[in-house]
Amino acid sequence: MKPGDTVLVSPGRYTHAIAPRLSGQSDRRITYRRNGDGETFIDGGRYQAPLVFLRGKSHVTVDGFIFTGMPSEHEGTIRVIDSDEVRILNCRVGYGRERDTFFSIRAMNCRNLLIEGNVLHGAASQLHVAGTPGLVVRNNTFAMPQPNRGAGGVNCVQVFYQTETARFTNNIFYGVGPRATPQVAVYPGEYKGELLFDYNLFFSGGKKKIIEVYGEHGKLLTPGATLQEWQANSGQDAHSIHADPLFVDVKEGDFRLQAGSPAVGAGEKGVTIGALETVK
Repeated sequence: MKPGDTVLVSPGRYTHAIAPRLSGQSDRRITYRRNGDGETFIDGGRYQAPLVFLRGKSHVTVDGFIFTGMPSEHEGTIRVIDSDEVRILNCRVGYGRERDTFFSIRAMNCRNLLIEGNVLHGAASQLHVAGTPGLVVRNNTFAMPQPNRGAGGVNCVQVFYQTETARFTNNIFYGVGPRATPQVAVYPGEYKGELLFDYNLFFSGGKKKIIEVYGEHGKLLTPGATLQEWQANSGQDAHSIHADPLFVDVKEGDFRLQAGSPAVGAGEKGVTIGALETVK
């Protein structure tokens, strides 16, 4: 692989992780993309993780894969470290009922990371980011459907130490579980980067909360147990809604939208919120 190369991967099941040896360049990205109809799996065989590993590899795009077969303990199915201008697009972590138990995507010290069009579900945290200036997270489906598990999911998203603006728009955050934890947990530390949340759809069940901001030693700074409380305390998510997104079959991991879903047309500029299409 060299800058400018694109790897087209036909539908099927593969056991090799995506881990380029070189970076792309600003005008010559390295791209891994599903090619053709059908599903393209990257399978960890219950022992291999991460399935995407980018350390010091910038200007890389990963587009259209299903990541499955992760071991029970790992530090991230997709790991991005010290890598700028990375795009994770139209992927899925976990398949059907499968549950990924730690981090779906974990990124640290990455500038202008784009997370778009992905379905992430069942992990303790679907997205864990720290020090990612210019982060954009849009049109993803984060699902934590664990109503009967004492451990349950912790957060759909964990955001640490942002030094510049990060944007979260047009996402579905679906959290059901017995733990009184927020779907999005923000830990700014000493940094003053702005977080912009809007045009998202939240659904919480059991004891799940919406978004909360924490300070030193876990002190609660901005409570957001409900969407209304979060909006009032933060000024964020002015156009967001709290509603059941009407997934086709949560139990079977089918997060497509049913006709009549409140997510349809409710996003910024009238787009549909979330990652997947509506079933006709």
